[in-house]
Amino acid sequence: MAGYERVAGLMTEHAEVATFQRFDFLNTLNILYLQAELVHLEQELRDSMREDLEFRHDATRDDISVENQDEIEIAETASLQHDVEKGAASHVSTRQSSRPESELNVRLESTRDWYFLANSDNSQTWEIMLKTREKLKEYNEAVLRHKEMMEQDSPNKCDVEFLRRWFKDKNMGDFPLIGEDSTIWEASKPSDLVALRVRKAEDPLSTLFLRRIYLWWHHCIGYRFKKQRSEEARYFEYRDRNILRVANVVSSIISSILLVGSIMALYFVDNTLVRLGIIAAFTQVFSLVLVLATSARKIEVFAATAAFVAVQVVFVGSTSAPA
Repeated sequence: MAGYERVAGLMTEHAEVATFQRFDFLNTLNILYLQAELVHLEQELRDSMREDLEFRHDATRDDISVENQDEIEIAETASLQHDVEKGAASHVSTRQSSRPESELNVRLESTRDWYFLANSDNSQTWEIMLKTREKLKEYNEAVLRHKEMMEQDSPNKCDVEFLRRWFKDKNMGDFPLIGEDSTIWEASKPSDLVALRVRKAEDPLSTLFLRRIYLWWHHCIGYRFKKQRSEEARYFEYRDRNILRVANVVSSIISSILLVGSIMALYFVDNTLVRLGIIAAFTQVFSLVLVLATSARKIEVFAATAAFVAVQVVFVGSTSAPA
């Protein structure tokens, strides 16, 4: 495989490196131009509607298409019957109501009845409205799509760095693209890209393992035991679930060390003030670990810290220092 086919093969097999440009500038510029067009269309529409309101005697029946002549005649007949039949209830529509003018003013009627607006010949107001409707739809879609694009996650920095190395390495990508788009990943920051699937972790410690620790492990120790995925691929592959499993083990070890370490330190200390200092120090470390290594909420941090302090205080109150 070569060219775009080769790049597509890599991104299909490893979705975390399937990253693409957001084109924030182009999307924003497009929205601004659409907005400017709508501003002008709105002004044209308002001017045309005002002209329709000010129009009085220039329009005649000829402004209405031939198909609507019958309805106008029916409206006039209904008006005459209304005058003759005094006291009779009348429930005619706007098109069938009596008109004070000697001739039907279509443009004026179009300001009060959509039927006249949409069916009259050469209705500038309706033409502008139809054009505005299409442009407004395009504008709304552009804004919503750009908003959705902005909400999408950016790729991890390590995945972008791998993609850059893959493009340059003669044993892997070997510069598969030569056009203007070949420098997108090299010139763009991770925040300028959007990823189809991002490496996500439940807490900051797991994120650290996914982004940094496993790289350090591979360069120092892992390369001695890990084999290349294939001779053609020329890269090593680590499963995210295995890395997250190690992160969970480390998190459990840290929590155990803090609790057991504080108890051991309190056991071998006799001075009460020193014991209080030890409790304060371990409590600070414990709360910092909760904030930095977990995704716990503030109330959960307070509750866990209070429980940690309570365990130490109970231990101090129930034991005496060694002789």
